[in-house]
Amino acid sequence: MTTAATELVLLQANRAVHYAATRINYAEWGKGLTVPQYLEREDALQSSEFTRSGHVSWILTTAAAAAKYADAATGRIHAHVEVPEDLPILAACESFRRPGRLGDRDVPVWSIGSVFVSKDLRGKGYATVMMKKLRAELIKTAPEVGLSNLYSDIGPDYYARLGWKILPSTSLVCDAAATAPSTVPTGVTLLSRADVDTLLVPALYPPSSTPAADARTLFSMPLTPGVHDWFYQRAAFYYRQPGTPAAPTSQGARAGAGSFVVWHHAPHNKCLYLLHWRAASAGARDALLAAAALEAKAFDLAKVVAYLSDGQDVAGLPAGWRVEPREQSLSSLMMWRDGKVVEELEREVVWLGNERYAWV
Repeated sequence: MTTAATELVLLQANRAVHYAATRINYAEWGKGLTVPQYLEREDALQSSEFTRSGHVSWILTTAAAAAKYADAATGRIHAHVEVPEDLPILAACESFRRPGRLGDRDVPVWSIGSVFVSKDLRGKGYATVMMKKLRAELIKTAPEVGLSNLYSDIGPDYYARLGWKILPSTSLVCDAAATAPSTVPTGVTLLSRADVDTLLVPALYPPSSTPAADARTLFSMPLTPGVHDWFYQRAAFYYRQPGTPAAPTSQGARAGAGSFVVWHHAPHNKCLYLLHWRAASAGARDALLAAAALEAKAFDLAKVVAYLSDGQDVAGLPAGWRVEPREQSLSSLMMWRDGKVVEELEREVVWLGNERYAWV
């Protein structure tokens, strides 16, 4: 029997309960890994600056369990609690607090990921209850104004009904083997991890490049060294596994002043993601894309994929590159003001930097 929503509570998990939730979602996101490897990957992500500075693991459980195992004032499970049988994990997710900018003001942003319900508990409305309670918690934390983003793998409708509105979700894609040049293009310099981190200090916001006639407010999140470290740790985990090549040393490329790309190797799905790119000219853009295709080919990654954001120029793309709509990882954004969700978000806000680095 489904437990009534009034008898359910959203709690902040401690480390033990977070890892219990991680073991549960292994069935969905642990393909190709053993359970110990999956937990090792989580160790790597937990060690990153981005996680340490703003991560919260959430679970939905019963009011009885909450009364027994959590602090009523904070909603946090006590640090000493392991995972008793009478603390059911009915649904779970994670949030990452990060800085944002809305027009000329700084705003808090929460990126949501790992929303999961075990197969035997699906169809009971637990995820919906959890997301509604999470929405209320975020709004309570910053009632004046705040935003939250996620990337939906379950179509455009579910999260939209809960306040996270679907925005344009397209990717720039190439097949690396067929597209890559034989050498790094002239004028392109490959960037090490240290080079990228230097580039990202201070925190790097996407350039404001929408038409002047567009009266909507610009929203963006910065790509910071901490965010880059989260992706770097993710990739480094995979390159420590048996049978993989030595870890890549290049984390991006530069093509003159104002033109660069930061990338992320994802060998588990044979992809090189462009976390963020910007180019001062079409020629610089094409050189950076060529360097990315060559990097992917060198590491036997089948595709290069860049999530496209407003303001990025994709006119006259070089041969082999195409723009495709995404069926998964649909860009979703929620904003609230004075304690209420903004219903017609797309009429008010342009999301700059709606790129892979905003994904968690």
